[in-house]
Amino acid sequence: MSGGHFFISYSHEDSALVDQLRGDLEARGAVVWIDHERLTPGTVDWEASVRRGIGEARAVIYAASPNAVNSRYVKSELGLAEAEGVTVIPFWILGDAWPKVVPLGWGMTQHIDARAARLAAALVELAAALGLSVHAAPQAQPHPQPRPAPAAPAIPGQRVVDAAGGGDHYSIRDAIRAAQPGERVLIRPGHYEEPLTINKPLTLAGDGPREKIIISAANANVIAFTASAGRVAGLTLRQTGGGQYFCVDIGAGRLELEDCDISGQSLSAVGAHDGADPILRRNRIHDSKQSGVMLYSNAKGLLEENDIFANTLSGVGIKDGAAPTLRHNRIHDGKGAGVFVYELGQGLLEDNDIFANALSGVEIKEGGAPTLRRNRIHDGKEGGVLVQERGQGLLEDNDIFANGKSGVEIKSGATPTVRANHIHHNHMSGVFVQGKGLGVIEGNEIYGNVSDTGGKILWSLVGSPSAGIEVVDSTPTVKRNTIRQNNGPAIHIRNGGGGVYEENDLRGNSGGAWNIRSDCLPHVTRRANQE
Repeated sequence: MSGGHFFISYSHEDSALVDQLRGDLEARGAVVWIDHERLTPGTVDWEASVRRGIGEARAVIYAASPNAVNSRYVKSELGLAEAEGVTVIPFWILGDAWPKVVPLGWGMTQHIDARAARLAAALVELAAALGLSVHAAPQAQPHPQPRPAPAAPAIPGQRVVDAAGGGDHYSIRDAIRAAQPGERVLIRPGHYEEPLTINKPLTLAGDGPREKIIISAANANVIAFTASAGRVAGLTLRQTGGGQYFCVDIGAGRLELEDCDISGQSLSAVGAHDGADPILRRNRIHDSKQSGVMLYSNAKGLLEENDIFANTLSGVGIKDGAAPTLRHNRIHDGKGAGVFVYELGQGLLEDNDIFANALSGVEIKEGGAPTLRRNRIHDGKEGGVLVQERGQGLLEDNDIFANGKSGVEIKSGATPTVRANHIHHNHMSGVFVQGKGLGVIEGNEIYGNVSDTGGKILWSLVGSPSAGIEVVDSTPTVKRNTIRQNNGPAIHIRNGGGGVYEENDLRGNSGGAWNIRSDCLPHVTRRANQE
């Protein structure tokens, strides 16, 4: 091979390895054509530039990897090289099996294995195949040379990304690299297959219909955010699987994530951790392999007016000292709990609509201690709120209704305060305290809880239909509640249950005021109740 340049066909997700490859070839005297180097920003027809880059190349080097084989751009480049009769040299940089990183029909193609420890020897083998010196030039540097300064954007402070070539950049990643802190990156419709790292204050905003601006990545986060501040808005974000990655990973600072459509097929759609303090507003967060949003390791943040639905685990998970505020969200139709607060998670849930989840609307355990105020928690297939395994927290002024089991269940040493809620029309007891449950239940309206057929069969075994409050082997404090119009007694205490019951209005229940098993009477204190 003599004269001309070498074209590298690769996935942007593999840029770090490809930069090393390019640096080595240039140190050996090669001219290398690589898209983020030799495409002029704002080129009217960038596709024509790529075609020329391949057609005039001495050879095309295919940086083979799981990312590259799934890239439609790479597939097109390899097809064009074949059509132009340009030699393609496969250079295998990532992946566990050769047939998995090449197009169909290439499984028997000779290649250079450059994975991990083989890289140094592979670079020498590649240099020989290309007719280059097998000894790097003395002036070669161990790291790639700095890229040329980017062209100035057409509008100062704003860069336009257009996959069709009508903007300042065709790659979002290149726009981010070139942008100065505080600049705005507008993204026009297209499908951008590239993971993004945002490590300086920037705004990324869709410039067109959200559903037509898609950013996707496999085996990587779609967005990894570590800047002090930033904003991402009006985009469709898809993590398509592979590895252990969030779709949006917020590891620091305050990212404002607004009006996006987000899902992930690896971990959760959004992960915030290590003290990050994001703001998520008006997003659709759905159909993820794990939770919709996971907050942990002392993350904070505000989730407001999001639609969070159809996720495999919880809609929102909060743990490990995280303490976010959730306000005015719809959290529904998940395959787990609506909100799961555990392992010392905290936070404020206020004015949310939490409904139709497969497990509890809210589950609190393992030292979790959130505050729930003015939420509607309803139509869950299990209970409304489950507090267990030393869970704590305050439930205040919530509307908890029409759940498949009890409105509130407290067990396993949990100690919540349940105050001034409306707990009604659930399909078992309004409040069910069992298994050494504790806590304070005060000032609630507990009414209209009626067993369905399955509930009646269950209660026939223990001698009572749906009570207002059911206590089993537990000792809660129950005071100043109004318990009425339930399908059983106001309060049913059995199986070693006890507790303190004072100043409650227990009138108007189908089963009367009390049903206390004889073995429980010594453990029950009653004062000033209306019966």
